[in-house]
Amino acid sequence: MKNDDFLDKDSFYSEGGFQVTNAAKSFLATSASWGKFLAIMGFIGTALMILGGIAMMFVGAISNSFSTGTTMNPFGAFGGVGIGLLYLFLAIFYFFPALYLYNFSSKTKSAIRNSDSSELEQAFKNLKSMFLFLGVTTIVFIALYVLGIIFAMIAGASM
Repeated sequence: MKNDDFLDKDSFYSEGGFQVTNAAKSFLATSASWGKFLAIMGFIGTALMILGGIAMMFVGAISNSFSTGTTMNPFGAFGGVGIGLLYLFLAIFYFFPALYLYNFSSKTKSAIRNSDSSELEQAFKNLKSMFLFLGVTTIVFIALYVLGIIFAMIAGASM
């Protein structure tokens, strides 16, 4: 098989003869343990972002009620409520990779413990979903950075 034919349907998707060695099982178990740790840290981070977003909305609302026409809101034009909503959006966005990683870790451990190929398949499906989510997110942010740089150059040239 040539390197170019890595995803060749006839060779790549053959059902017979593919086995997971004990060394590979050990590597998967270690990966699953660290994945579970990172996923739990992701859930904790998500919870802290939600609490921070709620706190920002609360503090921003109070700050706006005490502001007069002559004093500046410390949160700027966006306001604490806007920053709090941004935190909540980012928390929801941050939750999904952690969930996919947690599912991968749990299903991998279960598959190794029970020698269950279908469970291992589901584990890898979650790993694929996590990488797909992170890959698409990376592409979107790169595009936003490029647009931001172009916009900044146009705005700078027009001054």
